[in-house]
Amino acid sequence: MVCARCAGIYFGAMITAFAFFFSKRNQLNKKVLLISLAVVLVDVLLVFIGSYDYSKAFSLATGLIFGSTVYIYLMNELEQFLFNSKIYRTE
Repeated sequence: MVCARCAGIYFGAMITAFAFFFSKRNQLNKKVLLISLAVVLVDVLLVFIGSYDYSKAFSLATGLIFGSTVYIYLMNELEQFLFNSKIYRTE
């Protein structure tokens, strides 16, 4: 069992992985990743200090956003690493 936020992260990464099969690969700026991380952190901090009650829907939404951006960022970094490594060079 995982919380709604973690389920959103996993589900967002899975949806994005399936979407990558049918669409063009997009580049992701590091700022977008940091902004999505900041949204999740602000949500966690506000719930922790008691500013508002825990909302499964909002936590799921922030998890979906963060999970999809993390997946895109990791795939871009992995592709760059593999294309720049000696394994795939034909020189």
